Amino acid sequence: MKNNIDKLKYLQNAMKDCCQQLPLKMTAVELPAKIAEFEFTDMECDTLAMSASYSANKKKSKSKYYVIYDYNGDTIIGLEVFKNKLYDAYEQNQMPLRPLYLHIVKMFLDTNKFTIPSLGVYGARGLIQQRGKVYNVWELPPNFVIHGDLELSAYAYGPHRKYLTHLPYMSGVTVTGTFNCSFNNLKDLVGCPKAKKIIANFNPLKSVRARNHKTR
Repeated sequence: MKNNIDKLKYLQNAMKDCCQQLPLKMTAVELPAKIAEFEFTDMECDTLAMSASYSANKKKSKSKYYVIYDYNGDTIIGLEVFKNKLYDAYEQNQMPLRPLYLHIVKMFLDTNKFTIPSLGVYGARGLIQQRGKVYNVWELPPNFVIHGDLELSAYAYGPHRKYLTHLPYMSGVTVTGTFNCSFNNLKDLVGCPKAKKIIANFNPLKSVRARNHKTR
């Protein structure tokens, strides 16, 4: 732990202009691609590590790499930003971001005036973009309308990575398209938004069952 704290202090001193303080005593640091590759490899985030390695071997790259450290200097989140849009985001072992870390990353994006692609971010499901603004589904205002689909399925993460144990409270939210929350570790649909179609299942080893749910 002491080595990690020393590393963080070194980065904060050596790269002052590239450090940003975040809530919960976390620090975001923009790293050169080669150093980012090392950190992402240590985090076992292969996708980010491969991207950083590719960028490190190019003379010019439009990708920027960030690592968010906690107060102990432990690596918590890896991020890739491409043309001011969040391109990828993972926790240790290439896990998708949990709700608390979605909150941290959204604050990071807002502070730096970054956004996300209209289709969302693979490792940061729960962050959505509408009209150039980023929203967190765990913190949506009342009567919010999500135009299009909302994807919270954990299928792509594999059966051993059950993402959600409960849904964000979205009872007052309307999804004009499909709401997919399949392959999670859900016991019920408490907090489910109104949607044209809902895809949900409570056993990731069984096939997905879809049901219609008319939007009021």
